[in-house]
Amino acid sequence: MSRLLSLLFVLPLLARAQPAERSDAMCEVIPLPYDRALRNPMKGFTTLNARTGHEWASLAHHYIRWNEIENDDSDGIDKIRDFCDRKWEKFPDLNVKVIPRVYLHWSGDKRKYWPADMKADDYTSPQFRARALRLVQRLGTLWNNDSRVAFVELGFFGKWGEHHSPAPTPEMQKLIADAFAEALPDKLVSVRHPWKEFTAQPFGAYWDSWAHYQQMWAHGKPIAELNATTKRWQQTYIGGETAYDWGMWETQPGKNATDSVALARHRDFVIHSIRWLHCTQLRWIGNYDAKNPAARAGAEEMQKAFGYRFVLEKAAFDPTVAP
Repeated sequence: MSRLLSLLFVLPLLARAQPAERSDAMCEVIPLPYDRALRNPMKGFTTLNARTGHEWASLAHHYIRWNEIENDDSDGIDKIRDFCDRKWEKFPDLNVKVIPRVYLHWSGDKRKYWPADMKADDYTSPQFRARALRLVQRLGTLWNNDSRVAFVELGFFGKWGEHHSPAPTPEMQKLIADAFAEALPDKLVSVRHPWKEFTAQPFGAYWDSWAHYQQMWAHGKPIAELNATTKRWQQTYIGGETAYDWGMWETQPGKNATDSVALARHRDFVIHSIRWLHCTQLRWIGNYDAKNPAARAGAEEMQKAFGYRFVLEKAAFDPTVAP
């Protein structure tokens, strides 16, 4: 935040004074717009697994295994607090904020992370309901007023916390959606399929195969329709990640993150999708080769497309200083 404030204070000094209508009381300045990308807080390229050090990223995504922060019913809230403090300790000094997602199942039979006293693959039992509600309440206590947290992804269900394999039941969708909304009233929460799941709350979206050739119709179109009918993009954020490991990903968004930003046929496609869906942030695509000149130039062009840029047309200030 200090960097942002510094930018705001320095802006008038960097601006070229333009002729403006004179005022007896105020001094007016017309600053020139800045044409290059900005490492703005809360938008743009996002790093994976809470990593930092990216030239543009002010956001870091963090996948959190449920049993890392609670492995037994007796575990208290301090275990979650200590985990977050340890993992996010350096974020404020780096002007980086985190997007956490708690999940239970990555993929395969050996990467399941239910607490030791709970049954793997259980998403519906009374025990699961009670523990899920308690965990959401604890996350809200810790994260709602934590300035290190940018947004929160409602994971929990299915592989990677992406709400498929299996999908959450309608009953659990309502229960957990309301719990997240109550526990985190001051944070923006997102889900995988906001047009058809967790609809009790106006959550944002994390599309985890962003601009994938095989999902533009099945996932991109519903997000566009949701935005058109509810103005969801004006209320919360739309984001996610590009995917480079399934189906026809080489067609779009490209063979890898470097191709996605370096090659115009991929870069233009992704930028179009960002603007079409009002995208705020994306991860995995940020893993491009920063030593590749074409990739760095393309990444800067893409960074400008995320979120929105506002042009300050005129600024006025009182040139007198009272003793």
